[in-house]
Amino acid sequence: MDRETQIRTAVAVVLCAIIFFAWQYFLAPVPPPTPIATDSGNTTQAAPEAIVNVPVIAEGSIVATSEQPVVVDMQNYQIAFDAQSGDVRSLALSKFTDATAANPTFTRVGIAGNYATFDFGLSTGYTYALTDTQDGKVATFTAESGTVRVTKRYHLKDNEYLIPMDVSIENLSDTAFRVPMRAVIGAGLGTGFEPDKYTFNGAIIRNLKTTEKEKEDKVDEDIVLATPQWGGYTSKYFLFSVFAGGFESATIKREGISAVVELNGSADVAPAATYTVPDLAIYAGPKDYNTLKAFGNNLQKSIDYGMFFFLAIPMSKLMNFFHSFVGNYGVAIILLTIVVKLLTLPLTMKSMKSMKGMSKLQPEMLKLKEKYKDEPQKMQAATMELYRTHKVNPMSGCLPLIVQIPIFFALYKTLLVSIELKGAPFIFWLTDLSMKDPYYITPILMGATMFLQQLLTPSTVDPMQKKMFMMMPVVFTFLFLSFPSGLVIYWLTNNILSIAQQYAINKTKD
Repeated sequence: MDRETQIRTAVAVVLCAIIFFAWQYFLAPVPPPTPIATDSGNTTQAAPEAIVNVPVIAEGSIVATSEQPVVVDMQNYQIAFDAQSGDVRSLALSKFTDATAANPTFTRVGIAGNYATFDFGLSTGYTYALTDTQDGKVATFTAESGTVRVTKRYHLKDNEYLIPMDVSIENLSDTAFRVPMRAVIGAGLGTGFEPDKYTFNGAIIRNLKTTEKEKEDKVDEDIVLATPQWGGYTSKYFLFSVFAGGFESATIKREGISAVVELNGSADVAPAATYTVPDLAIYAGPKDYNTLKAFGNNLQKSIDYGMFFFLAIPMSKLMNFFHSFVGNYGVAIILLTIVVKLLTLPLTMKSMKSMKGMSKLQPEMLKLKEKYKDEPQKMQAATMELYRTHKVNPMSGCLPLIVQIPIFFALYKTLLVSIELKGAPFIFWLTDLSMKDPYYITPILMGATMFLQQLLTPSTVDPMQKKMFMMMPVVFTFLFLSFPSGLVIYWLTNNILSIAQQYAINKTKD
């Protein structure tokens, strides 16, 4: 590869990084999901002998709410129930706050109604009871009308974000009937969730193989998944999800200027029998990878680790491992950076040595360029001969950098979406590693170290291109001003280690 090709390759790598950050910062769109038709090949149960019309909520409508909700305070959250319908009016996460000290709250914003509606034949007329248990409380809502009785039980446990539900549908008649089942989540995410340009916020549904998601104001047509595992709303750090074991389909559908997630199914109830909805639960809480994975229904897929998730997840686990010893996530990030740097050290050293060798050939390259300025083929042949004579391979300078790009992007995503960093202090003024540096000290230091690193790095480009490269620290400094301080600490640490490596290379004798 001749010098011009090497320059173009290096420029391409740099531009890829700049475009990546600019894309995340200014646009960060989520690819429009492809609607998936409900699987019509599923085995259906035989129809019951007769079907009785059971009162249900009309599709897309909202149950009128009672003026005085049933409010229950648990250690991790405060949940408000609609006393008339036994549905979830809102849920606030008590242990977390946003930049304005408000608790993240899953609730309908600007629209009357309940955030999570569970319709199993009766939509109103419920009575409720709140009982204490050894590890929490049970909220029970019961309604009866004619031939059907519906009971909804929410098991609220201290120090847990999972709310198991027991829902039973009793047939009080001597005739079998089928009851439509529906759960609706939304519309919208709620309040107290900090806006974020770099990660997805919106409606999300999942089955065994596929995740579909869309921003609430971007839903133009229904997005459907058959045999869902769960559905709900997600932000960067938090998730409200309903486990959908008893439902047949999940749909993201538009409602006004927003969107809801709707789970649909049906239950056949024999005469004088009771049907219990299987595997029904709510998870409303932080997106901790290990916690979500433990549920066994792919709930951890709500965490967006990006295309290099297979690298990002081990990095996240390693960071938490370091934190278990040092007790400070800022120090854990520094240790993680050092480990990644050591793992990539052979590639980095090879790249730096190659650049140093290419730099020493620069005078000879300029002579060849002048000698064969009108004969490009001879110039290329002479350049390759010069490389062979001095045992320099231009590719050895570029390929190691390209190989490290997935590692960097994976680490970037790890630090961007880790709930562990929310509210985690480092030192002095850095009291929350998930927030930007309030005084912009670390981004400025990052830019300064990047500039110093470029001064130490041997250059093989012409003066005009060198000036362009010298603008990179300025561009990156402005991009990083609003980045989470935890991510900036990684980049700053990486720059310092790179400077030490480059200094050592420059001091070594050939």
